Amino acid sequence: MHAVQSSLRKSCDSSALPLSGDVPGASAIKETVKKILLDVPLGKPDPKVCLTNPRCDQRPRIVQLGQKGDTCGYYALNMLRPRYRQIGCDTRFPQERDFEQLCSKRRKVRTELDEECVEAREIIKGFSPTQEGASKWMASNKHFLTHPKAKQDGIEKVFAFLEAFCKQKAIGDLNQFLDQRHTQKRLETDLAFLKARDMDPEREYEKMKAFFPKAWKSNSEKEKMLFCNQVAFRATYQGLGFKESPWHPSQPIGKLIETLQAVGPQIAFGYFGKICYVQPPKPWKVVEGHSVLGWTKQNNQQKPGRRLHVVTLIGASEEDGGVVYFVDPADESSPEKARPIYVMSYNRLIMEIADMCQIKPIANDGSPARNTDGSLKLTSNPYAVYHPHFQRLLC
Repeated sequence: MHAVQSSLRKSCDSSALPLSGDVPGASAIKETVKKILLDVPLGKPDPKVCLTNPRCDQRPRIVQLGQKGDTCGYYALNMLRPRYRQIGCDTRFPQERDFEQLCSKRRKVRTELDEECVEAREIIKGFSPTQEGASKWMASNKHFLTHPKAKQDGIEKVFAFLEAFCKQKAIGDLNQFLDQRHTQKRLETDLAFLKARDMDPEREYEKMKAFFPKAWKSNSEKEKMLFCNQVAFRATYQGLGFKESPWHPSQPIGKLIETLQAVGPQIAFGYFGKICYVQPPKPWKVVEGHSVLGWTKQNNQQKPGRRLHVVTLIGASEEDGGVVYFVDPADESSPEKARPIYVMSYNRLIMEIADMCQIKPIANDGSPARNTDGSLKLTSNPYAVYHPHFQRLLC
């Protein structure tokens, strides 16, 4: 672990661009500045090499691809946890590996569903999204089914999806049918995962009824799917050994710095990360030898319909009005090159963060809900998790 704590005289770095969401009035740099930046291992352990000591995984590292589909939580957790997959080796850790495989299976199914959805939407652009339009398209393109790579390229899945749409009579719009099918499949996937963990979603819903006024049975299929996704993610990080962080966004940045130093990187949910922005990030400045990227007030346009994303917090500093450093699971990680590191203001983090139950109090106008004194409304749920055995990855 690479930690930095230093005392600096007053200084100003003109190469640092002002960040979107900086704390108002916090431009002055303190006489004493605390900061920390942690190393996270690049890539992932090579599963073709046997794991002999889980307390110190010294297997060579290979490329870890970025997230596939809506699976940022799974890939973020993988950065910080011990990995047990081995090919051609005796399974010395059957319990850990069994749960790891259960999580991996859920991730793979979700990725396939998301990819199928993207492919179908691309095809839909080429014809009228009606049953007649789908039938005509299949008739004029059925020769693609005889292609040797029809299955590999997903053509068979697309035809099966269009055939299912044409056979039913409840939904006449192909886009709506696609949304419903995607929701159903994701819900089925998470229900199967929860059943394997002996967890009942309705029982879990009752535990959190303070946040959900409706009865479980009154929820739409999509609402149930979103809730089951939340519960499945919590079951995943708990089963993989993650612990709830003592840091809370109601606390000053100094508490986050202390937490990072004490227990290591933090996994957090929120409306931040590279997938939330229209424009790519720009170079910010070099921190401890790392080139850090960020979004300025001039290039921070948010994507419409943005969704919650998971990132890994690896550092923070009281410099520059209070900033947080993070890495994004959407990026590929290779042991041969540096991983992109991003920065956002601490104010932005606490404004956009959701708790680990993926709950973020929102006002009627869609802005973050606030208390009468102007402070942000926060829940008592945990807002980050960490892995107590993270240090084993750095041995």
